[in-house]
Amino acid sequence: MNDLIQIGPLNIFVPYLFYIAGIVASLVVAHFLIKRLINYDFPKKPADLMIEYWIVFIVIWKLSYFISYPRDILNNPLAVIYFDGGTFGLLLGVIGIVIFGYLQFKRHNITIPIQLLLILQAIFVFISFDQATSFLYGFDLYIFIEVVSYIVLVGILFRLVKPVTLIKVFQAYRWFVITWTLFRVLQNEIHLYTQTLIIVLLLAVLTIVAEWYLNQKVKGEN
Repeated sequence: MNDLIQIGPLNIFVPYLFYIAGIVASLVVAHFLIKRLINYDFPKKPADLMIEYWIVFIVIWKLSYFISYPRDILNNPLAVIYFDGGTFGLLLGVIGIVIFGYLQFKRHNITIPIQLLLILQAIFVFISFDQATSFLYGFDLYIFIEVVSYIVLVGILFRLVKPVTLIKVFQAYRWFVITWTLFRVLQNEIHLYTQTLIIVLLLAVLTIVAEWYLNQKVKGEN
C-alpha cells in the first residue's frame, strides 16, 4: 500500500489521517464523558478544552525538533511538518500540558482529577487509532485485541461513580499502564521501548503510592 497521498506540493503520510481521526474522536468522547460525570456547569466546552490540550502538546512536540536542529529554522522550516522532537519532544509536550492544566485549574477552577480523566480518555482513544493504522498493512490479532481493550477502558471511564476523585483516576491510569505494557510484551516490542517501559512502570508505582496516601488522608479526615 502507498503510504503517501500527494496534495499539491505536500505529501501526506496516510497514517496521519488516522491520527487526525483519533484527535477528533477524543473531542467527541470528552464531550459525552463530561456530560455523564459532571453535575455542575463546566467552565469550558470539553471539546474546546481538549483542542487546547492537543494544540499545546503538538506545537511543543513539533517545535522541539528545532532544539536539536536549530539551523533548520531558517534553512528548512517546513521540516517541522515531517519531523518532531522525538522522546525529548514528547517529554516537553507533557510538561507543557502539566503547566497548561495548572493554569486551567487556577483560572477556570477545572479540577485536577477531571483534567487527568480527560487526558486519559484522549490517550485511550488516540492509541486505539494509532494502533489501527497497522491494519493498513494486514490484520494482527494482538493489535486488534489491544484496540478493543482501549475501547473497553473508555467505556469503563463512563461507568465511574460520581464524584470523580484522584484515587479513581490513578486507578484508571494504572490499568492503562498494565494494558500498554502487556501488549508491548505480547508484540515483542519490549526491547524497543526499554526506557519508556521503565518510565511507565515508575509512574505505575507512583500512582499506587499516591493512591495509598490519598486513602490514608481520607481515612484521617473521617
